[in-house]
Amino acid sequence: MKQKKVLTGFIMDGKAGGVDKYLLSFLESIHSESVRIDFLTNHININLKKKLAQYGSNLYEVTTLRKPKLQYKQICDIIKKHSYDVTYFNISTAINRIGPQAAFDCNVPIRAIHSHSTGNDCASAYKRKILDYLHNQYKKRLYKTANHFYACSKTAGLWMFPQKIVESDKFQVIHNAIDTSKFSYNIAVREKVREELDLKDNLVIGHVGNFCYPKNYGFLLDIFYQVVKRDPRARLLLVGNGPDWDIVQNKIQTMGLQDRVILLGMRTDVNRIMQGMDVFLLPSRFEGLAIVSIEAQTSGLPCVFSTGMSYEAKITEPVIYLSIDDSVDKWADAVLSFENYHRVDHTAEVIAAHYDLAHQQESYRRVLENGID
Repeated sequence: MKQKKVLTGFIMDGKAGGVDKYLLSFLESIHSESVRIDFLTNHININLKKKLAQYGSNLYEVTTLRKPKLQYKQICDIIKKHSYDVTYFNISTAINRIGPQAAFDCNVPIRAIHSHSTGNDCASAYKRKILDYLHNQYKKRLYKTANHFYACSKTAGLWMFPQKIVESDKFQVIHNAIDTSKFSYNIAVREKVREELDLKDNLVIGHVGNFCYPKNYGFLLDIFYQVVKRDPRARLLLVGNGPDWDIVQNKIQTMGLQDRVILLGMRTDVNRIMQGMDVFLLPSRFEGLAIVSIEAQTSGLPCVFSTGMSYEAKITEPVIYLSIDDSVDKWADAVLSFENYHRVDHTAEVIAAHYDLAHQQESYRRVLENGID
């Protein structure tokens, strides 16, 4: 049987965020002797390259969008050299149009685009206005380069594709699925994590994410400050890293919260850390559909989300949505409303909502429709 070859991207270091998580999950689910999945990146991470090699996958470095003509040529060269049957571009903005265009021009039979966001990640209002304009311009042509369309939510689909595509049978929502067995509520793990982090009887508000503009860390710290004023036992657990790391650290110092905020950096045991939390807080400016929101609910955590994230993320009952235009006090009220919440296991609900990794394997294979014998 001829091996089918898939080119997908873009991946960063395998740890950078939701798209990296999704792509590695996709690889683990689809990999077989009959399928080879290769990846595009803007900078080769040696550890990631070694990890992918275990699956027989190649990692190819191409230049950034700052050199669009060179990136286009490099992707075309890779496609032509390896004769890919499928291209699968996972992107957050239509500005990342070069890969899909290269696949179209190289006549790749199966050309899929997967939308993972609903906005441009840029802190500058002026630059963001330019990026939004470019996105809307390129969006008008991007869909013409593909024949299969996916998104982590319908909202993310409408951000990337015309409504006629999203409402057609060419479009499908693929949930950001997780391995629910790793995140199921476990009181023994919870007690161990809280002991390790010296949390004792504290009210622990948790957050996991890249330290970047969409995650709205300034507002998150403002909310926590109000929570602490009402309940000095409160502690904030932040898991992640990113470009705004120094900004977040400086604000923590300025607000005098350094003894109440625990910065854990990048962790490979998020499933364990979530067990030690009491409330999950995600006041994002925008999201496609954050994987961490599913992980938190699977862990039995009550959650407070912003309306910048699709309502499709609400699976369990203890979830409150608020606008980032709402007052900090209102957000603090929502967090503290779960102060005495009795935590239970919600794994069955997550599986029933089709966010379980095992269920999603069929959806992953559909990405390669007509591309696998």
